[in-house]
Amino acid sequence: MKTLCITNLLSNLSFSVVQNNEIIIDLFVATQNQISNLSDILGFINNHVKLEEIDRVFVTNGPGYFTTVRTSCIVAQTISFFLKKELTFIDNFKALKNINKFLFKETNVIPVVKIASHRYRFKINNPNNNSNNYHSEASEIRELINVYHKENKKIIFNDFSIKELEILEDEKVEFRDLSKIFRAGLVYMSSTQNLSISNDYNIKINY
Repeated sequence: MKTLCITNLLSNLSFSVVQNNEIIIDLFVATQNQISNLSDILGFINNHVKLEEIDRVFVTNGPGYFTTVRTSCIVAQTISFFLKKELTFIDNFKALKNINKFLFKETNVIPVVKIASHRYRFKINNPNNNSNNYHSEASEIRELINVYHKENKKIIFNDFSIKELEILEDEKVEFRDLSKIFRAGLVYMSSTQNLSISNDYNIKINY
């Protein structure tokens, strides 16, 4: 099976094609104009793997930077619709946790996603919530540090600045920065056991 994978990282997009748990294409698009460059992106992919050979499309559906998340989901929905291929997705919280478990065998962590400059969302298990999941409101880094000390769990993320890393280090926060390895192919390969499937080529975006 060949899967076209798309993830979002700040204002950038990651494209991969995975076949039999092997990444055969890995493309990182560091631009805010992904839609205008979509023809070139698909052309590059098509030069290596014919688009009609794609069996599945995979995307992360946020949270994250509004424009980048929306763009990645629109691209995934459009490609899957025109190719009439299965459309699958997970949120970025699960993506972070899946990569961390896949590579480092850790599960007791707090995944954090930046949604704007100095604004974050995180996800923790909450025993007082029937769903056992708690999505914070947009938080500042001080709130995130307080949650770390309360929960005593390592923070994992993929998009912090050098200044933010320095603040965490000064506050003795244990963290893992997954920025250099958070790519579409690895996200997909570590997440195949808990993918959601869209039955109508539409995806609800998490902001």
